Amino acid sequence: MGWTMTTRRNWLLTLFGALATSMAVAGAWGTGLLENDDALDFLDMFVENPDARYADLVPNSLGEVAYNDGYLYSSDATFALVAAEIVAAMNGNPSDDLPPEVLAWAKNQDKPDDLTFIRARKI
Repeated sequence: MGWTMTTRRNWLLTLFGALATSMAVAGAWGTGLLENDDALDFLDMFVENPDARYADLVPNSLGEVAYNDGYLYSSDATFALVAAEIVAAMNGNPSDDLPPEVLAWAKNQDKPDDLTFIRARKI
């Protein structure tokens, strides 16, 4: 017994629908700086341990982009932009988009060192 064109089409639509559903992931996206998965991942890492993350994650992310003259991955660019927002918050210019935990942490910090500030301004 052969399949009719309608049966094949329905089978394929069911198959593709099942594949699309199983491959769907809940991601964040939007037009704002903090409305994508990479930015939210960076903030999650930062919020886990802000003091340690500020010491390594923020300067490294800023340096990776500030001195890059080649191909730039979007995740690296996003990390650097979020790091620059954290530096701006530490410098007294917080973004309302930053999570309350980051704003509270930044408010209680000294101003960033000159190199970190310069890197953030380059971004």
